[in-house]
Amino acid sequence: MDRTIEAVFFGRHEADPRALLYFEWRQRLESGYEVGRFESGVRSLATAEPGDAGACWALLAEIEAAPRDPEWGYDETGPVPVGSRGVELRMGRGDVFASESGDSATPCRAGPGAGVDVAGPAGHSGLVPSSGGHKTASGSVSSGCRPGGSASTGSESAGLSSSMASGSAVPSTPDDELLDRIYGGWLGRCVGCTLGKPLENGFVWTREHIRAYLERAGAYPLTDYVPAVLPPPFPLNPTWPVSARGRVDGAPRDDDIDYTVLGLHLLESRGLNFTTDDVATLWLERLPFLQTYTAERVAYRNLVDGLHPPKTATFRNPYREWIGAMIRADIFGYVNPGNPQRAAALAAREAAVSHTGNGIYAAMWAAALIAAAFTAGTPPAPPTGDPSPTPTADDTAPRGTSGGPARGLAADGSVAATTSGDPSALLSAGSLARGLAAESSAAVTTSAALVAAQSVIPPRSRLAVALTEVYDDYHRGLSWEEAVDNIDARHGAYNWVHAIPNACRVAAGLFWGAGDFTRTIALTVQSGADTDSNGATAGSVAGILLGAKRIPAHWTDPLHDTLHSAVVGYDGACISDLARRTWALV
Repeated sequence: MDRTIEAVFFGRHEADPRALLYFEWRQRLESGYEVGRFESGVRSLATAEPGDAGACWALLAEIEAAPRDPEWGYDETGPVPVGSRGVELRMGRGDVFASESGDSATPCRAGPGAGVDVAGPAGHSGLVPSSGGHKTASGSVSSGCRPGGSASTGSESAGLSSSMASGSAVPSTPDDELLDRIYGGWLGRCVGCTLGKPLENGFVWTREHIRAYLERAGAYPLTDYVPAVLPPPFPLNPTWPVSARGRVDGAPRDDDIDYTVLGLHLLESRGLNFTTDDVATLWLERLPFLQTYTAERVAYRNLVDGLHPPKTATFRNPYREWIGAMIRADIFGYVNPGNPQRAAALAAREAAVSHTGNGIYAAMWAAALIAAAFTAGTPPAPPTGDPSPTPTADDTAPRGTSGGPARGLAADGSVAATTSGDPSALLSAGSLARGLAAESSAAVTTSAALVAAQSVIPPRSRLAVALTEVYDDYHRGLSWEEAVDNIDARHGAYNWVHAIPNACRVAAGLFWGAGDFTRTIALTVQSGADTDSNGATAGSVAGILLGAKRIPAHWTDPLHDTLHSAVVGYDGACISDLARRTWALV
């Protein structure tokens, strides 16, 4: 563990010159730039008390002027492979959008039966399509619990229509089944996020510490929410009083959920042809500044200072490849069932407000993964990439392309002398589809979605290579523990909020979870790092694969069909109504 990261991460706000210097140096070091020679100066200035702003800015200018290593093996310079703002996209299921009045949500406190139909096979209530209210457990129609916020019905929503554009891929499933699976995605995201919240602090809640804590509580492996054992060996996340087992009363407020809500509002009010400026405007209108973090907070500050996207993502924003855009992407998969390419295109456009490179690729991957989960089952064609065969590698040797997460980094975060490597050597036109026939049907479904998701990101990017390594570990028969060991070995020098190691943890949870909802979210959270964000993404996929009716009730009952949100107008909104509004956009 690079302790300088922790020292700068806590106690320095996002615009502190010491934090900006340190994390920009890290960002460029990880991205193949020749900045290793600045290490001692960076560490000295980053930890200085009091700080020397002038010296920080001067060294930062030198770092920003450094060239990229010509032998760096990755290719992350070109455009993303999908999505163009120039193609008009249309969506919708009729006039079911909220008015522009700005009214708030009616708090959904009628209990777990409100807003749902009769119980499904697993004891969970199910939704039925409705445009004039919704059915309750008693069968009556209620309009008392309605979605919050507002959506334009005027010129801004010109991209909305009552049918999909030609060429889109709506799965041939009945409306009630599609709605149930969208609802399953919303519920799964809320459940997975809540499960991971008490343990969210990757500096102290490592996989080993998580296991030791849960074993002490008699809760390993996880089959329910994290229990609060007091005093804990390390501080639990401050949200534990509303997210620990027995304390959950509605989905707790979290940015992982806020952005899904905000994304729904974006699509309703601006349509599929929204711009990055639309996203920025909506942040300023609906999202409190102090409920944003890392890259989003820097981008928000840049907006207030008068910058516009995409400059908001690059100016003094060293967090631009962290997980923030990935956690905002699920909604674009929800409204594009079976169409991962379009989901990825929308996610890339939205992500450009605050992220670049692998930060955007992770958002594209997550959106495509969600979209593919609706129709996964038959292994798709493998991703387009290097058509040459993959050279045989020694599987007993450390995996990766430079002995670490990027050229020039050692596992402890220090600069290391490495040999150059070509990540494309790990990719093959057939490698990602190999071995699917030997899996169970549930595992095939999950694997197929993961393969489809990877096809939308550049094959020679660090993220694509990292995900390919997870896939290879799975099909080589490694255990989940061994796979996460490998993820830590390859990517341990990244900050625990970085997109690459967290996407790998989500992929591992899905592969080894093999379609089981509880096992999937449990493994994902138990792997550590950004536990609530990863649990939310994995839960979203697992919830879609099962549908809301099949998610075990002990996970969903404590939510009371309610989520808490910092998005203006949405606190206390009904999850079922948000799901129905999402379904209306398909």
